[in-house]
Amino acid sequence: LDLELSRPELARVQEASGGNPYLALELGRELVRTQARPAAGRNLRVPESLRDLVGGRLAQLPAETADVLLQISALARPTVELVASAHGDLERVRESISVAAAEEIVVLDDSRVQFSHPLLASICYERAPVWKRCAVHRALAAVVTDIEERARHLALAAEGPDAGIASELDAAADQAEARGATASAAELLELAAQLTPDSPALARRRRLPPAGLHRLAGDIARAQTMLEQLLQEVPPGPERADVLFGFAMVSVGNPPAFAPLFEQAWPDVEADDARFARWLAFRAWARLMESDNVRALADARAALEKAERVRDPELAARVIARLGQIEMWACEVTPGLLERGAELALRHALPLDYWTNPRFWLARLRIRQDRLEDARAMFAAMEGETVARGDEQTRTHIM
Repeated sequence: LDLELSRPELARVQEASGGNPYLALELGRELVRTQARPAAGRNLRVPESLRDLVGGRLAQLPAETADVLLQISALARPTVELVASAHGDLERVRESISVAAAEEIVVLDDSRVQFSHPLLASICYERAPVWKRCAVHRALAAVVTDIEERARHLALAAEGPDAGIASELDAAADQAEARGATASAAELLELAAQLTPDSPALARRRRLPPAGLHRLAGDIARAQTMLEQLLQEVPPGPERADVLFGFAMVSVGNPPAFAPLFEQAWPDVEADDARFARWLAFRAWARLMESDNVRALADARAALEKAERVRDPELAARVIARLGQIEMWACEVTPGLLERGAELALRHALPLDYWTNPRFWLARLRIRQDRLEDARAMFAAMEGETVARGDEQTRTHIM
């Protein structure tokens, strides 16, 4: 097919095809034919050949059963009770599900209900007119309790830009990112940007984080495309520096590409200590990856000088974490540095990930110092905090 897909897109094709190679190839051919990629929050488009092959049984169902199936197809984790809450009539929902189960279109397991094949759900959803899908999403948003699912339903029910829904999508993306679902977080933020009313600058700011999240999810091409579009739109200054920083994150494995980005960003960050500190700390890490310990240490120490001028506890803690990491690897540990960063993080209850948390690197230092009980106690405390805030990604590294 000559089709290259990112890891998240491959996962979607696998999920939609139910693991069937023939169906996966047909879905791939449809992507080639339409030159499309799955839009944020949308299903893969089902080609006509599969709609006829797989979806023929759906056309024979009563209209009321089809309406109930549409609600099931729109839910992430459908149950009889949840569908009934949105529908309003439990007995009719049970009757419709029984009809669909008898036709082997859905499978009922206690109160959980799902389609017998994922493509049936996609076809059922695609066949419904847009107004009916919006109504279903609106009804489901009123009954689901999960923050991410509610925000997605609200977005798909929206008739135009809506600041309130965009804010809910921001909060949902934070939760998705904390649990390590970077692709989902990126999609939620893209939806937030689409629904941002009358503020091009705010919409651009919401489009920048998804690029980094797509990078973390393994979709480098999509991240680069988003950053290239943003770079054409942003004015010189802090916004442009942030977009260039995004490019630097994407190109960290390509040292020759990093230096020109830093030179481009220099005029935009030279007078901005906070952004300059971020750039220097990141360049320090990039140089560490190139085994250039001397210049890595110089950059990290310069970053801390800049960060301390800003008087932002979170920025200072992040930069101390980076400097402490580099000093450990270079065997030039500054006594008390990581302890100071750990105290900052604790005093301000900073929700830092493992990579930017001085407490994490202090615990690693304690291991090197053979103070294993101290390290174990630190990791245990951090694990409890990550569980409390749902940060599974950081918890995995702590474990």
